[in-house]
Amino acid sequence: MQQLPSTFRLRIWAFLLLLAGTSVRAAAQCAMCKSSAMGEDASGNLAAESINAGILYLLAFPLIVAALIGGAVLYFRWKSRNQQAAVKGAA
Repeated sequence: MQQLPSTFRLRIWAFLLLLAGTSVRAAAQCAMCKSSAMGEDASGNLAAESINAGILYLLAFPLIVAALIGGAVLYFRWKSRNQQAAVKGAA
């Protein structure tokens, strides 16, 4: 694998330090979501558990799609390398 030039690595580190230094704390929820997550319903169930389950449900589909695309890319790379190796071995 080729090494990056030192000036490029320096720029990457400078960017990462700048990014880390300028980050601000963001509110993860709107006021309505936060108030409903902090409370309980009439039967005593925590609403936060339901909200977390919903978040996980919504997160699952994009992750599955990304995993399938990544798996397909890796498979086709592996397949083409094996075919190239077979051609070189046969020659």
